[in-house]
Amino acid sequence: MDIPEGVVALIALCMLAAGIMQWLRYRQTGISGAAALWILFEEYVAIVLILITAVAVAIQITVRYFLARYVVVSWTQDLALLALIWLSFWTAAALHRRRDHISLSLVRDLLPERAQRMMLIIADIIVFLIACLLVWYGFREAKFQTDIDSLTLGVPLATSASAVPVCFALIAIYSIVHLVNRIRSPHNPPSAPAKREEAEAL
Repeated sequence: MDIPEGVVALIALCMLAAGIMQWLRYRQTGISGAAALWILFEEYVAIVLILITAVAVAIQITVRYFLARYVVVSWTQDLALLALIWLSFWTAAALHRRRDHISLSLVRDLLPERAQRMMLIIADIIVFLIACLLVWYGFREAKFQTDIDSLTLGVPLATSASAVPVCFALIAIYSIVHLVNRIRSPHNPPSAPAKREEAEAL
């Protein structure tokens, strides 16, 4: 089954719009370096996914309530769902890189400095192991769905299932980076603003 032309056009327009946004931001900030370029790409992908989700839902609502007799766009719901799945996992990985996930630090803050550091190191190891496990099972699940196509989008169902192994692979990599940084650092982890600045430099 071929991919509908509307899907291709919508994705292309969203990629172009996101590219313009990031280009303008790049000109204003003047960032440089491989790490900064990765952050720029990470944000670009997130913007593309947000735009695809928003535009697809807007088209679906408009057609359903105003143009149902004249236009058929059955692919909008599946495209919005696909983009939302990728957006959820992609931003989860980005938040892990920035150490911005919600955390409960009440017990940790009561411990001595050395115990706090050890607790964070153990947490990084646990996250890494869980991420590797999800990469393995996610890859297997995506592989099973490569021969099954979406009825409306014309792409394999593995396109959405691939979000799990890809994004958890990023989480595993970020966990290694965090673990190395914690082992090298003799002090407590930085505060939230400092963490954000440090994560941006990764």
